[in-house]
Amino acid sequence: MQIGPGGVGAPSRYTTLTLLGIIGAYRCCLALRDQRLQLAAASAATTMIFLGTFVSMESAPTQGAQTWRARTAMQAVLLDWRRQPDAALRSLYPSAQVVRERALIIEELGLTVFRG
Repeated sequence: MQIGPGGVGAPSRYTTLTLLGIIGAYRCCLALRDQRLQLAAASAATTMIFLGTFVSMESAPTQGAQTWRARTAMQAVLLDWRRQPDAALRSLYPSAQVVRERALIIEELGLTVFRG
């Protein structure tokens, strides 16, 4: 259960750039000199934005549930880090040794999953 390209964290990674691209395309439509062309382009862009929003909303619950399950499993691995094999710890970070070192620190400090 890796977070990365194609994994749990991938969809949110590109949100900022996608939004900037959409806003830029819309602003280009508004910069057209011909009023009728400007209205048509802005209407088409707005329609595409709404369609994209509704299509993404359809898959959002599924992606949210996947993310929840993945993070819950990662939490269980971290809570039991002393008994976990290196392969399980690498689901949290590429180096199991680094996970062990940092888990000890955050456990001693009572942070994140060790808080309570």
